[in-house]
Amino acid sequence: MCWKVAKAAPHLQTHNAAFGTAVERWRAPLVARGRLRDVPVDIFLATLIGPANLICRGWVTGRKLSATSPAHSEPDLIALAQQALVIAPARTARTHKPGKKKNANSRAD
Repeated sequence: MCWKVAKAAPHLQTHNAAFGTAVERWRAPLVARGRLRDVPVDIFLATLIGPANLICRGWVTGRKLSATSPAHSEPDLIALAQQALVIAPARTARTHKPGKKKNANSRAD
């Protein structure tokens, strides 16, 4: 192991433990309410951060997976993380409210 890595390891472990605790404190109530999938925290973090980490590391080291900046991937990364981790509430049928005119251009969901 490189001496720089060995010297930084305790600091990284402390930081990673604090980060994991903070994420779990935020995540636990959402899991309890059925809003987030109940997966181990390491799987949760890998799903949430892993894809962005891969893209950014590639960009920084010159092994670009895309010709565009990682910032351009943000909407797609957010959508994919949400699809993987967020439990969507059950959709309810929309009903027309009495007294309001239904717009001819409105979509039927």
